[in-house]
Amino acid sequence: MENKLRSVKQNNTVRQRQEKQRAILLEQLEKVPIVQIACDRSSIARTTYYRWLKEDKQFKKVAEAALTAGEALINDMSESQLIALIRDKNFSAVRYWLDRHHPKYRTERNEQKLKAKKPSRVTFKIIKY
Repeated sequence: MENKLRSVKQNNTVRQRQEKQRAILLEQLEKVPIVQIACDRSSIARTTYYRWLKEDKQFKKVAEAALTAGEALINDMSESQLIALIRDKNFSAVRYWLDRHHPKYRTERNEQKLKAKKPSRVTFKIIKY
């Protein structure tokens, strides 16, 4: 009976530790959507991350949402930097922006890519794990 009680306590401790590790990892994925970096910052092996994805469907959903949120953050930061470069009159940044956002300035190569790939709207809901 005492051994069972000790075993249950140990299992609860392991579960609590894993929940904390998962929460830290998910937080890191929202900041930097690169699995290797998020795992390193969370002190979790990549293999553990992929095992959690495989074993826990709820964790997989939340991890995918965290990656999507992280990508959105990086996209916002990148766009902000691009706009700052445009304000500084960086011609390459101006050309890049116009090529992708104004039909009059699009290059033929970029026009073909845009026709081949229609933009899709992505929505996501962040669920705290």
